[in-house]
Amino acid sequence: MRSVAIEDIAHHTDELVAEMEAGHRMTLVRAGQPIAEVVPCAKVPTQAEREAAFEELQKIFANARPLGIEWKGRDELYDRD
Repeated sequence: MRSVAIEDIAHHTDELVAEMEAGHRMTLVRAGQPIAEVVPCAKVPTQAEREAAFEELQKIFANARPLGIEWKGRDELYDRD
């Protein structure tokens, strides 16, 4: 993880942002002491990626072995005593 002095941010903003967009993390330091950690945001999947993942899950469930358990609804989870 790269350490960046607070004083250098204004002079290298474009370069630092490009590094974060590439997935790199940084520690911001002042007077040699770490004061913050900057991490890139998690990538949000596109609609096409979500649909592909859903289709893959459907294939997995379609090929799953039956466990012999019948689900009758959430009411069976609660004791009626």
